[in-house]
Amino acid sequence: MDDLVTLLVAAGVLLETPGPAGTVLSPVRPVPRPGDVFPRDDTERQALADLERRHTHGRGTAAVIGLFTPCGVRLTEITTSQGRLARAIGQDTEHARQGVLQLIEDGDLTTLAGHNVFRL
Repeated sequence: MDDLVTLLVAAGVLLETPGPAGTVLSPVRPVPRPGDVFPRDDTERQALADLERRHTHGRGTAAVIGLFTPCGVRLTEITTSQGRLARAIGQDTEHARQGVLQLIEDGDLTTLAGHNVFRL
């Protein structure tokens, strides 16, 4: 445990301050991002960026998939606009766009060029 505390203090994540009952540990605010504290190679940086993007836009992605199963009926394609898609999933257009992009990158969704048709 001492090694972990020493590492976090050295990395600037925890502050050590003397107190009446000994050393007091407190988190640095704002907490630094891992990439700012620990070195990352390009592969790791890309993997973390992908993970963060998936986490940030995961609700949008799940909501888009949900549009393909209204009332328990499985649809293979829907025609919509980005604005209508955003309203249907209750998110702004950027989250809707990012959700669609994530599904396209994962190979779970295709679009017809020049059309607002999405295939799952």
